[in-house]
Amino acid sequence: MGVWPFAFSNNFPSHKMVAKNDLTPAQKFLRLYHDDDRVAAIKSHFSSNDKPAGLVVSSLVASCRAAAVAATNGKRVVVLCAEREDAPYVYQDLCCLLGTQRVFFLPSSFRHAPKADGYDAQNVQLRTEALAHFASDSAPVTVTYAAAMAEKVPASKKLAKEFLSIHRGDKISQSFLADTLLEYGFERQDFVTAPGHFSIRGSIVDFFSFAQDSPTRVDFFGDEVDSIRSFEVDTQLSSQKIEAVDIVPDLARADAETAPDTLTTFAQSLPPDTELWFFNRQLCAQMLDAHYKSVVESDDTAYPISLTSFCTSAQWLADVSCRWVDVVDGKSDIGIDWQTVPQPLFKKNFDLLEDDIYYKSADLYKVFLISDNSRQLQRLRSILSERKRNLSYSELNLALHGGFVDKKARLCFYTDHQIFDRFQRFTQNEIAGFCG
Repeated sequence: MGVWPFAFSNNFPSHKMVAKNDLTPAQKFLRLYHDDDRVAAIKSHFSSNDKPAGLVVSSLVASCRAAAVAATNGKRVVVLCAEREDAPYVYQDLCCLLGTQRVFFLPSSFRHAPKADGYDAQNVQLRTEALAHFASDSAPVTVTYAAAMAEKVPASKKLAKEFLSIHRGDKISQSFLADTLLEYGFERQDFVTAPGHFSIRGSIVDFFSFAQDSPTRVDFFGDEVDSIRSFEVDTQLSSQKIEAVDIVPDLARADAETAPDTLTTFAQSLPPDTELWFFNRQLCAQMLDAHYKSVVESDDTAYPISLTSFCTSAQWLADVSCRWVDVVDGKSDIGIDWQTVPQPLFKKNFDLLEDDIYYKSADLYKVFLISDNSRQLQRLRSILSERKRNLSYSELNLALHGGFVDKKARLCFYTDHQIFDRFQRFTQNEIAGFCG
């Protein structure tokens, strides 16, 4: 079922290596599910050439939801959460397992209720970046939520055309770049401080693309791109040389304000080979409709917003042309029963933790203690080494948000923050921070 990196016994002051390899902690984790028949069934479902259809998966909880998505390792994946608050945790887990270069967060353009003057700059940047990567061939994993899906997006063909890639050595003129930036809706400023700004000083063009988390400085030598560098907003000093950059306008807003009739649902942009995961399809639909209703009932007459920029769940679901998985709450009589339950509540009671590890091991479970903090793992190791019984467990240096027990695979993953009775909470700024 996999390679167990460390085994522990309180006869030993430190860990004993059982198997040595060069796999990362995330690879070691995913390897545990490499030959899992549940993963194989989902892969078979997504690879079918039959018409779009859904597969129900039940009893899939905590970070095992992201683990199932990552283990199937689809080429183009969309994960749709029902709740806005749930999506950051799923995003963090998938980044941990698949890497931040492949996973993108697609939020609503609004931090609160939708209104014409209520666009949130951080959200708009994240949304535009996610849409740009989705339209490219980078095979992304996109994490989003129902309220974000109530907003329509530019059509997929328009998405693919609405950005310009610049490479060092390209033969383009400074005036062409300036005209393109203006065409994309960028505003010329003395200094670039926010997405959508650009400035020109001599041979240098500075701009802040909506698909980047820092501004870019392009230096021309005649009509050739001589260098491309990122720079810091606060100091305006160059920070890193780069070979290429994509210039992307505010895809999330441009058409909503100028040509709302050209917008489509995000579902319509999904190619047929997309692997779509609903984390509770019924609840996603309810939350999407609740968001649409808040737009309909808005009493903001000073800054009205067009209903044509939004959609109902019926419109969104009707546009789905790919196969999907519906992860339902609780247990279902149909589909795949994943047979997982949340990590037990130890609440710093290490007698309970000792008993749990001891009896789970006796029942042929493999127990993992996981943390992205090596000191926390060392702390747990020290505590457990003082217990009366020899305990067999393993460690993984991972930042998963929710531990779980997989009864079918006989695996236990216990997070350090839950053992110590600490729980993660994300603010909007933190979401923007780790998405960047």
